[in-house]
Amino acid sequence: MTRLLSLTGIAVLCLALVIGVACGGDEAGEEGVTELKFGGALPLSGAAGAVIGIPAKNAVEIMNEFIGDFEVGGELYRWDLIFEDNYFSGEGGATTSVKFISEYGLELIMH
Repeated sequence: MTRLLSLTGIAVLCLALVIGVACGGDEAGEEGVTELKFGGALPLSGAAGAVIGIPAKNAVEIMNEFIGDFEVGGELYRWDLIFEDNYFSGEGGATTSVKFISEYGLELIMH
């Protein structure tokens, strides 16, 4: 169990590093900034939420603050983070995926 948690933490930090390096960290004004929706289906309740979900959610939020607005092809973008509790189950993961796609129209989902 602790090995799984360590690997999960390392994976989240590596994801933050890769996205941070790839996207830059330019600060820009509100005008002309396109928001990209990023959904996180994580266990946010119970023991799994305390050990895996909440730290992962906090890491992604810190990464988002660090990146800020970023430029791709001359256009400015910003991540709009949306998190849902998947209750650390397959059924919860499927439900949150359907909700992210049908209700929020997300471009990127993290499980």
